Amino acid sequence: MLMKVFREQRGSSLVMVAVGMVFLLLMAGLVIDVGNLYLEKTIAQNGVDAAALAGATALPDQAAATSRADHYADLNRLSNGTLTPDFSKGAGRIDLTYTKIVDTFLMKIANYFYSGSYDKVTVRVAAAAKRKYGGGPFAYTIFSGSDFDMLPLNGSRLYVDGSVHSDADLRINGCDITVTGVAEAHGIVRVNGSQLNIPTQISNAPRIAMPDFSQQISDQAAAVNHVFNGDKTYNGGPISVDGSIHVNGSVTLNGNTISGTGAILASGGDININGNIINSTTGDQVCLYSQTGSIHINGNNITVNGIIYAPNGDIQINGSNITVNGRIVGNTVKINGSNFRVNGQNVEVTSLPSTGSVLIE
Repeated sequence: MLMKVFREQRGSSLVMVAVGMVFLLLMAGLVIDVGNLYLEKTIAQNGVDAAALAGATALPDQAAATSRADHYADLNRLSNGTLTPDFSKGAGRIDLTYTKIVDTFLMKIANYFYSGSYDKVTVRVAAAAKRKYGGGPFAYTIFSGSDFDMLPLNGSRLYVDGSVHSDADLRINGCDITVTGVAEAHGIVRVNGSQLNIPTQISNAPRIAMPDFSQQISDQAAAVNHVFNGDKTYNGGPISVDGSIHVNGSVTLNGNTISGTGAILASGGDININGNIINSTTGDQVCLYSQTGSIHINGNNITVNGIIYAPNGDIQINGSNITVNGRIVGNTVKINGSNFRVNGQNVEVTSLPSTGSVLIE
C-alpha cells in the first residue's frame, strides 16, 4: 500500500518537475531574448542617429542625403534592416525610420505551448536631424566683431527681434527702440533716449570669433559656373543665388529681386545696395557676403531676406523703412535711420554653408 502511494507521488513529482523546467526555460528565454532585443535596439538607435546626422549635412540635396545616410547606416551595422528616409517634415531636415526582423533564441519554445509566433520580433527605431548653421556671431540678430569700434544703434522706431552683441562697446541712442533679446557688449552697454524697451543689458560679455565661409561658397559657385572676375553690377533684374555667386571684385545691386537660397560673395571688394527696392523672394534666403570689404545700404523701402555679412569690413545702413529678415554681422555695424527692423529671432540661417548637423528627435 505504501509503495503504491510512493509511486503515485513520484509520478506527480515528475510532472511538476517537467512543468517547472518548462517554466524555467520560458523565463530564461524571456531574460535572454529581452536582453538581446535591448542590445539590438541600442545598436540600431545609435546607428540610425549617426545616419541621420550624416544625411543632414548633405541637405538640401535629398538624393545625396539619402546616399550618405545609407552609407553611415552600413558602417554602423544596419545593413540587415530597412532604412526609410522622409523629407516632408521641414526644409533642412531628414527623418529616418529603421526596421529589422530579429530572431529569438529560447522564446521559440513558447510556440509549442501558445498560439502565435515567438520566433521573430520586429525592432523599429527612428531619428531626425537637421542642418546646423552659423553659430557664434549668427546666434545674434546684430553682431559687431571689432575689438575697438563701438556698435551704435541710432535713430527712431528701431526694432530688433533677437539679441545684439558688440565685441567692444554698445551704444543705443534714439526714440522708440526695442531689442527683444539681450543687448550685450564685451565692453560697456550705454542706453540713452525715450521709449526704450531693452529689458536685458549685459556688459563684460565674452568675445566671439568670426567664421570664414569664403572657400565653401567659392566652391559652390564654381560647381555651377557662377564665377565672375572684376566688378559686377546688377541693374533692376532678377538674380538667382541657387548654387551661390562668386565675384572677384565689388558687387552693386540696384533694385533687384533675389530668388533662391545661397550667397553672393564679393571676394575682392565691397557690396553696395542702392535704390528703393532690394528684396529677396519670401521663403528664400540670400547671404550678401563681402569677404574683405564693406557693405553699404542706402535708400528707402528696402527688404532683405537673409544675411548681411562683412567679417572684415564695415556695414553701414542709412535710410528709412528698411527691413532685414535674418542677420547683420560685420566687423563694424553702423545703423542710422527710421523705421528700421531686423527680424532674426525665429529666422534660421540657411544661406551659409552648414557647420554640421544636430539631432532633433
